[in-house]
Amino acid sequence: MGMNITPISSADYVQSTVAKADGATPAAMAEGGLTAYYTVEGNPPGRWLGKGLDGIEREYGSIITSSDAVNVWQHFRNPSTGAIMGRPRRDVRTVNNDNQLADSTKQTKRDVSGFDLTFTVPKDVSILWALGDAELQRTIADAHHAALDATVTYMEGNVAQTRAGHGGAVAVPIKGLVAGGWDHWDNREGEPHLHTHLLLANRVQRASDGKWVTLDSRALFNNAVHVSELHQNLLMDELTRRLGIEWEERTRGTTRAVVPDIKGMPASLRAEFSSRDAQVRAREDAAVQTYIERYGHAPSRKVRAGLHSAAWRATRKAKSKTVMPLSDRCSQWRADAQAAGVNIDALIGTCTDRDYATPLTRVTAHDAHEVIATLTALNITEHTRTDTEAGAADSLSSVAEQIEKDLTKTRSTWTRANIRAEVERMTRMVRAASPDVRERASQLITEAVIERCIAVTPERYVVNTDDPRLSLRGTSVFDDDTRSVFTSSTALERENRLVAALTTTGVWNPPESPTVEKLIEEVNAAQKTTRGYSLAEDQEAAVRAIMTDTSRMSVLIGPAGTGKTTTMSALKNVWEHEHGTGSLLGVTTSAQAAHVLSEELEAPAHTIAKWLYESTVGNTDRRTEYDSLIDALENDLLSPATRRAYRRRVAELATTIDSWTLHAGQMLVVDEASMASTTHLAELTAQADAAGARILLVGDHRQIEAVEAGGALSLLADHGPVHELTSVWRFHHKWEADASLLLRDVSDQQDAHDVLALYEAHERLHGGADDELLEQAYLDTRHALDEGRSALIIASTNALVDELNQRFSHDLRLAGRIDAARTALLRGDRDAGVGERVLARSNDRTIVDTDGDFIRNGTLMTVTSIHNDGSITAVREDNNATIHLSASYLRDHTELGYATTAHRCQGATVDEARVVIPSQDPIASELLYVAMTRGRDLNAAYIGEAASATSASPATGLRVADEETPTWRERFQQMAQTHAAETSATTALGNAREDANNLQRLTSEYAYLLTLENHQPQIDTLAANLHVLPDALEESLILPSLFAAYRAADAHNPTATHNALTTPVTGVDPTDVDASLKIIAHRLRALTPNDPRGHALPGGLPLLTDRADHDVHQLGDQVHSRIHDRITQLSATAPGEAWARTCPPHLHTDIAIYRDLYRVRTTTPLGPEPPARDTQQHAHWHYLTTALATTSEALPVSTHAPTTEPHLHTDSHPQPNRPQ
Repeated sequence: MGMNITPISSADYVQSTVAKADGATPAAMAEGGLTAYYTVEGNPPGRWLGKGLDGIEREYGSIITSSDAVNVWQHFRNPSTGAIMGRPRRDVRTVNNDNQLADSTKQTKRDVSGFDLTFTVPKDVSILWALGDAELQRTIADAHHAALDATVTYMEGNVAQTRAGHGGAVAVPIKGLVAGGWDHWDNREGEPHLHTHLLLANRVQRASDGKWVTLDSRALFNNAVHVSELHQNLLMDELTRRLGIEWEERTRGTTRAVVPDIKGMPASLRAEFSSRDAQVRAREDAAVQTYIERYGHAPSRKVRAGLHSAAWRATRKAKSKTVMPLSDRCSQWRADAQAAGVNIDALIGTCTDRDYATPLTRVTAHDAHEVIATLTALNITEHTRTDTEAGAADSLSSVAEQIEKDLTKTRSTWTRANIRAEVERMTRMVRAASPDVRERASQLITEAVIERCIAVTPERYVVNTDDPRLSLRGTSVFDDDTRSVFTSSTALERENRLVAALTTTGVWNPPESPTVEKLIEEVNAAQKTTRGYSLAEDQEAAVRAIMTDTSRMSVLIGPAGTGKTTTMSALKNVWEHEHGTGSLLGVTTSAQAAHVLSEELEAPAHTIAKWLYESTVGNTDRRTEYDSLIDALENDLLSPATRRAYRRRVAELATTIDSWTLHAGQMLVVDEASMASTTHLAELTAQADAAGARILLVGDHRQIEAVEAGGALSLLADHGPVHELTSVWRFHHKWEADASLLLRDVSDQQDAHDVLALYEAHERLHGGADDELLEQAYLDTRHALDEGRSALIIASTNALVDELNQRFSHDLRLAGRIDAARTALLRGDRDAGVGERVLARSNDRTIVDTDGDFIRNGTLMTVTSIHNDGSITAVREDNNATIHLSASYLRDHTELGYATTAHRCQGATVDEARVVIPSQDPIASELLYVAMTRGRDLNAAYIGEAASATSASPATGLRVADEETPTWRERFQQMAQTHAAETSATTALGNAREDANNLQRLTSEYAYLLTLENHQPQIDTLAANLHVLPDALEESLILPSLFAAYRAADAHNPTATHNALTTPVTGVDPTDVDASLKIIAHRLRALTPNDPRGHALPGGLPLLTDRADHDVHQLGDQVHSRIHDRITQLSATAPGEAWARTCPPHLHTDIAIYRDLYRVRTTTPLGPEPPARDTQQHAHWHYLTTALATTSEALPVSTHAPTTEPHLHTDSHPQPNRPQ
């Protein structure tokens, strides 16, 4: 059960299966609910939902006609009046590869017209509904609808909003949602699956003026999880109240999540009707197991959700175009249940109106404090009931503390939505008397958790009004609570301990420098003899620095191909020369990586998860047994044989305890440290500190990082003295080494452009249609393999990996290189013949090869024989040993091994590597960097481009760029700049301060306030000029930017500004109001001086005037004050910035303002010339470029330099009428 959310471009999917009424009116059919559709083919029509229906003159709960659905979700038209709601729909037509304009080959790229939120009830509820009579079915459907209605109401009050201002800097309230709910009752396997497609229209009315605008989709997606969890709780409440259903928790083996089941529902019946669920679960469980084997811990809920979605998509089959009548479906379901031995009447009696045996699980709390007290009894205090107000306060504190701890374990930062999702999960088994009671309890708990947290993004402004132009859910429209971020003191302290371990010197007594130099010389000489080369300068410097470091922790950063392994091996030899054999050991994130690390360093190595378990829980158990045996040995009555056995066991335990304990003088090396969680790194560091050992973190924070509570290595790289390898040795071409470092360090658009140009100059980037690129990448890889070169093809998704694996296997069989006369069954219904390359996906220490080594996740093998029982014999690629794998291991844990994902390929090195990135599956910069650094001779990317990225000109037939869809080159640059790694809490705090106070954001906020001034006189003037009614202008989305330009121009030249408004517009369609307004706005911008010194505020902004009312001025003064403070800060820090070294001091403040205003991050003062279409920035850049070229002339001090405090608004300001 849950809720999925999908952007849509029409309501065709839900409308296509709506039943025809066959003479009955839609209203009469709707009156009967779902059961009214017993004898007709199809699903019920949708029903209108949401508080925004007044805007389209529709009644809540009324039937959605086909024409209504087309108008709202396809044409953005008001179904009552036919008027366009807000911006007209944009259809971008594209053509086939031959540039023919034939209608049959046209494709259309459409605006997002809405969002499909699919709410599904638990499987047990679907079964009960499917087997029940009409009355029971109606009761269950009513409960589902009531829960859905309450969920929509919650979303309207807490989630739904729109955005305004430049770059969507402002979040403003809406009147309500325009939504429709379509009920469906089965899945694609024909099984009971009651669910509702809730379609939200991507048009809502702004609360302040009623204008039709778009939904804030980011807020919608960010809150999807907790909305889903809330709906589940509301549904369970409704069913308990209406039917007396009791719930019980069922755990899933591979996840911490619990599934609510109806008490009395047999598991066998659930399985009978859950083949689709079983398919998804099997695929999801396999993905989770693979994740655990790779990272050493269970995936977070966020990662788990992604794995579930991927499993759902991979197992989804086409849905039938016809819907069987509900009567036929119900008859079929009841027959299936009876065939399974189920007495339906007895089952329904068992599941409903239960005689509750456990009071706490049946409670229907009538008060929020009672819900909290009950929750505490269930989860915290071992069923001790607390009903007093004081007890409830204690309960609230306990619950909040537990949620904060849970969040801190798996994240470095979290949002209000994350907190609310945890609250809903924790209150799952507590029933509430009404949605209002549940909401009050959830709000109390959520606020209690927030009080315990540290706000990463604190509220910046105070508003004392509920004016919808300025206030949203009790806070400023500039402080969007859906984007609020929090952390905890525990998370910050954890990170502070790591930074302290790195930066606090004098806690370790290293050998004298001459000793270290002598040891390095000896190791270098030995390495030159055995390997033929000595350490590079940067590698030697790193070993020297680590050996002489006096802090508890050292960090070694190694970009791809810089020889981290060589450096660690040399360090191990130097360290053991000084501290003794066995004094260095390693840990890393996976068993396969630990095996490789152990072999490369010739030292013991384990997974981090295993070390932490064995050194804590394992050793605790062993010490308990050890102490027990020691006490037992005091018994003189022990027989000699027993005494000898006890002593042997004592010796064994002592040795094992010692092997899992850090000691003084040891070094613990954490390899691939970027993939280790901050929690784990903190625990390892604490162990090293307690033992008097040292800890070395090795990795690259620009590669794949930990998905849970990560960012630690990046934090340490930014805050402490780290040792970085700089010489790249992997690549055979120097330019490719240079390109890899450029790709690794991309920070802005210019960097991305430069690295694109470098790779493209050497023909390493290929762009085009997805299918063509996939074929080209496959053939290029096959060609390399056929010529005897090691080659790797990397795909951005698991589905694409599977497709490529199948292609390799098929073609190699056709070529006679694989004998498929007999095959062995692999995971996912794939098979392998003799000669096939297969990949193990699970550790199993009971399966060993001829060298005595066990099978690991990531082991590649070639099948040499297949046996009658389905097992195989294979030769491992890593050690050439032979291994036997059972049929069950193959079926559950083995797949074809020709292609891989970027996640799996980290650490691999081959001759040639190619990565395929389809148009709909982008990857982040960390994965792109990993994928483009695996090959010694060649690294290439095949980047898909959507069909609409270019389109054919009707006049010439030539393909031209579509501004709305990125080309493959633009996609490469976007991916190179998109960083997916989680930031540490410490870094998030710093970033949040910058994001909240930079001039780009602050001026966008002030510009929004300027649009709230009373511009009715200007509207009347424009209406007269354009010969339209003022109402026609007020609907235009061009007006806000036009008014901003008007205010700036009017401050400099009122006469010319008035003329710009009144001069007739020519050369455009007179009925196209927006086109005319754009021309007038351009005239106004042309009147604004290019010299940025001529404006009151950065960005060409004037100050608010008395055309703005009191509330606008009050908020404006707060923004103005922040702008003043920011300029003061920039002026103070500019001289110390690297870019300032080449600038005269009198320009420091001006350039700092420009950089902050336009978020320039280049090392040069101004960065590249901005596009001419960005008129304001281009003028600003041109002015400063000229100033830098004439530095001999003493220019005046910037008028933006801080001189006086901003004027603070008082009640002496006139109070003009607020614009309507």
